[in-house]
Amino acid sequence: MIYDISKPPDGFRLEYSEIGNPLLKYRTKGMKQVMIFFIIWLSIWTSACVFFTNHALTAPGGIKVGLLLFLVPFWAAEFITIGYVIWYFGSVISYEFQPEKLIVSRNCFMYRKQRELLKNQISKIKQVKDGGEGEDSFDSWGIIVEADKKYKVLYRQQAEKSEWVGRIIEKWSQKEYIPWQDESKDIELI
Repeated sequence: MIYDISKPPDGFRLEYSEIGNPLLKYRTKGMKQVMIFFIIWLSIWTSACVFFTNHALTAPGGIKVGLLLFLVPFWAAEFITIGYVIWYFGSVISYEFQPEKLIVSRNCFMYRKQRELLKNQISKIKQVKDGGEGEDSFDSWGIIVEADKKYKVLYRQQAEKSEWVGRIIEKWSQKEYIPWQDESKDIELI
């Protein structure tokens, strides 16, 4: 299969930077199962937090301080999870392919996280399975670029999307792309 940057999969968009470099932008799409899971989980979690907080504040005999203190970590988990969901589904990942470096950034509202990967330091691009093991029931894959350190430049995506990004980076960097392999097939059971 030929991986063409001008024909991106769903969620990806090709633009050009101010100086004319290819700029690939991605917003999470196609993870409906994960979105449904978060909607159901957060709805139940929020309802429970509101119910018990209301109970603690309006209980006969006055405010139940012990219950309110007990609920603090549950409310904290609620807001951390909401922040993660906003980050995961609301942020945009950008890949700017400059002649000598790849600039990968993730933007969510006013927050921006960015890394520059020098082309001559990249040794390989590897697809990894980063979900679907243990208690995580959603299969997902990511891309690690090995340069001066290992950088996960895409995560928690469908196998086809992560492979497409890996092949585009491979084509640009002219370094080896290693697709994910299920190594459990090669293990002999005792």
